[in-house]
Amino acid sequence: MQAEEGKLSGETSDNRPYVSYNSTLTRQDTGEKLNARYRNKDGTYNQTELDKVTRLMRCSLTGREMPVPVKLLELLDAVEDRFGKKGLILLSGYRTPKLNGQLPGAAKNSLHMLGWAADIKIPGYSSTAVKKYGLKLGAGGVGYYPTKGFTHLDVGKVRYWVVKKPPRKRYVRRARQRPSGKAKKPRLGARRRKSARPQRKNRLNLCKEP
Repeated sequence: MQAEEGKLSGETSDNRPYVSYNSTLTRQDTGEKLNARYRNKDGTYNQTELDKVTRLMRCSLTGREMPVPVKLLELLDAVEDRFGKKGLILLSGYRTPKLNGQLPGAAKNSLHMLGWAADIKIPGYSSTAVKKYGLKLGAGGVGYYPTKGFTHLDVGKVRYWVVKKPPRKRYVRRARQRPSGKAKKPRLGARRRKSARPQRKNRLNLCKEP
C-alpha cells in the first residue's frame, strides 16, 4: 500500500482508517504465517481466504475453530496498514472455555471465546503505539498489557483497560520454633563467663599473705 502524501500509512485523505483487505498474520506459538486477501475486487468476501484466517486463529489448546468476524479481520487489517504493513504477530485468537479457564487473569466472559478478539504484537512497534491507535479507531475493546508487550483488540463494546505487572510478594522469614519439652540451651559465651568467675576468686586467694 502506498501512503498518500503527508498522511500516515494507515489513513486516507479524510483521516479515515485505510483497509487494504490484505492481511498478514503469524502465529507466535507455531510460526504459521498467512497472507490473506480476503476481499475480492467486486467487493464480495473471499470465503476461502476467510476460512484460512479462521484456521490460523484456532484454539491453541484443542485446535477447535470459530469463524472470525469480518469486522475483527478488518480491524486488524487497519492496524496493520497503519504501521506500514509489517504483519501482525498473533498471540491469542479464539479460545475454548477450557483454555480460557486455564489462563491466569483471563476474563470469565472473554470475547476470545466467541472468536471476537485477538492479542497481537507488531514487529518494530511498542504496545503503547498500537494501543493508542486502537483507541483512536474506537471499533471495540482495547486492552493494554505494557509489561507483557502486547495489545488486546476486540469488536465488542468500546472500552479500555490496562493490566500491569502484579506487585511482587514480600518474603517474610519466620522464626524457627523449638520442639515442645526441650529446654533452652544456654549460650556458649554465657557458660564460659560463668565458669571463669570461681577461677578468678581462687587465684586471688592464692595471692593472700599468710
